[in-house]
Amino acid sequence: MAVYDANGNALAATEKLATGSSSVPGLVIDTLKRGIDASAFETAGNKRTHVYVMPILTQEGAAGALVVVQDATYIQGQLGRIWQIAFFVCWSRCFSSRW
Repeated sequence: MAVYDANGNALAATEKLATGSSSVPGLVIDTLKRGIDASAFETAGNKRTHVYVMPILTQEGAAGALVVVQDATYIQGQLGRIWQIAFFVCWSRCFSSRW
């Protein structure tokens, strides 16, 4: 997790976020300019993460941004399981209707 000011400077960040994540500054700048949320998937080493940036809005515009980084390694495993189930269902329906 991290907090950025209106100029895109990090005010506070957790240790893991402060040492990695190359896409965060670009997402923060984009969020501050557009005033809307932004997100991206990123791979650092062998770990997949999801980066979510939300602007902190005032009446004058974006006063800063909040960044949340989550572990996304489970998503690939879940997708594999979904495709296995879908294949089995399609296969079983194709062959059960012929017999």
